[in-house]
Amino acid sequence: MVVFVKACRKHVEGSEAQQYFTGLPYSRVVPCIHDIGLWGDSLQDGLRKLGVIDSANADLEWLMRNDDQLADDLDKARFEREEDLRSQQVAHTIEEGKLD
Repeated sequence: MVVFVKACRKHVEGSEAQQYFTGLPYSRVVPCIHDIGLWGDSLQDGLRKLGVIDSANADLEWLMRNDDQLADDLDKARFEREEDLRSQQVAHTIEEGKLD
């Protein structure tokens, strides 16, 4: 069983999906650190060991615009779902009132 668990862990940790998931938070943090000038040698060494040093080359302004647009799109979709639900509730309430 221990061998199976170790093999599974090795497979998951080496997978492209896991590497993407692990690096995702750094995709925003690293460009910010680079942008504000906290870019010392020891920090770079640590980011290199983590395998996320390439994130420093990302276009921070584009990332932020993209994040804002995504947040706006998600808010709009949520609002539309809530508005649809409220419309259904109102229609249901009106129908119930007609039965009396």
